[in-house]
Amino acid sequence: MTPEALSAVLLLAVGGVLRLAGDMVRRQAARAAEETRARMLVDLVGHCGPDAVLVDRRSGGAVLTVRSGTAAAQETGARHQGRGEDRG
Repeated sequence: MTPEALSAVLLLAVGGVLRLAGDMVRRQAARAAEETRARMLVDLVGHCGPDAVLVDRRSGGAVLTVRSGTAAAQETGARHQGRGEDRG
C-alpha cells in the first residue's frame, strides 16, 4: 500500500472514530440532563404538600409524573416505601 493511500485510510478511520466519540458525548450529555431534570422534580415534590402530583410534559409527547408518598399510596392502595424504609 502506498503512503498516500495509507494516509487516506488512516484519515478516514480517525474521522470516523472522532465522529462516534462526539455522538457518545452528546448522548451522555442528554442523558445527564434528563436525569438532572427528573431528580429536580423528585426533590421539588418532596418540598410540596402531602398529596402533590407534578407532571412534566415534553414537546415530543413524553410525560413524566412524580407523586408524593401519600398521593402514590392513595392511588395504589398501598403504603409508600422508599429506599428500604417504611414511610407510612
